[in-house]
Amino acid sequence: MIKVLHVCSDTNIGGAGKYLLNLFQSASSTVDLFFLLPRHSKLAEVLKNAGAKVIELNITADKSLAIKDVYKISRLINRLNPDIVHTHASLTSRLCSKLCNKKVIYTRHYVDALDVNTQEVSRFKKAVNNALCDGVIGVANETLDVILKMGIDKDKVKIILNGVAPINMYSVEEKDNIKHKYNIPNDKMVILLLSRLSKEKGADIFVDVVGKIVETNKNVIAIIAGTGKEEQNIRDLIEQKGMTQYIRQVGFIENVAEVLNITDVILNTSITEAQSLSLCEAMSLGIPAVATNTGGNPSLIKHDYNGYIGDVGNITQLAFFTNKLLNDDIIYKTMSQNALKEFKSHHISTIMSKQTEEFYKHILKQVKK
Repeated sequence: MIKVLHVCSDTNIGGAGKYLLNLFQSASSTVDLFFLLPRHSKLAEVLKNAGAKVIELNITADKSLAIKDVYKISRLINRLNPDIVHTHASLTSRLCSKLCNKKVIYTRHYVDALDVNTQEVSRFKKAVNNALCDGVIGVANETLDVILKMGIDKDKVKIILNGVAPINMYSVEEKDNIKHKYNIPNDKMVILLLSRLSKEKGADIFVDVVGKIVETNKNVIAIIAGTGKEEQNIRDLIEQKGMTQYIRQVGFIENVAEVLNITDVILNTSITEAQSLSLCEAMSLGIPAVATNTGGNPSLIKHDYNGYIGDVGNITQLAFFTNKLLNDDIIYKTMSQNALKEFKSHHISTIMSKQTEEFYKHILKQVKK
């Protein structure tokens, strides 16, 4: 059995958190997974409830590098003695793992346009990035360029597409009850933003897109599900624009199946993205998407097949595509079927887990050479 310690510094449940939950829930009996998180991380409770082995330490939250945490994390690694340390946005843990002579895998969960187009990584940083990992996983094809520009050797990189467990489909009665819970009339169509509320996720753009949609289509209600640093700013923006009648901001929802089951179209307005797990979850229910042309969105949502891709920040275009789905039953049905087909072929969590575990074995075989 391979003992793996996952380390994540996030306190909120974003893409990395959902990734870890799906990886744990679909893991085989050949791996023994542990999760190191900072105290007060919302992810800790979710993983514990799922039965995971969670270790909480008083370490710096939401920060990749914190030198003051090196001793604590190194001490834990030595005590736990994992075969592999699998890191998620935690440069500190990569450094500690190498100090403890452990094999390190780093997962790149996002594609930052600045990394690809403008920022030059110094030779020193490239050398450090490459030295502090034995393998790197990219969750979308579009992460490859970023990873290579970080200085990582190409033979260390494995693209393993994000995967999620299929969301259970609710009955009509259950869906009606959920709509009632969120004060949504049964005859209203629902547009969803399911995301961490940070600037790069473009929740403010979502509000503007909904405003454009309701200019011609009053039969919609939008839901914003998620928390983050921008939560209060978005709440204020909704009020300032007089959109409280059309937008429900519901905060963090542990059981995302609730909001997904009442959703007609999922709308991703991100400025930067890797490969959205929320879009994958929606696809598992056959929900078509409208998403921005950034990061891994275009390879996940194939334009005019299982949804539409619009330009980042193009309010009119994104609203047009959303209304097109909502107003044309034939287009909607076709794209719904294609969304489910795409999910089953490429984005089920068991596929992701199997490929990840094979990558673990590959890394450990290198050790024995």
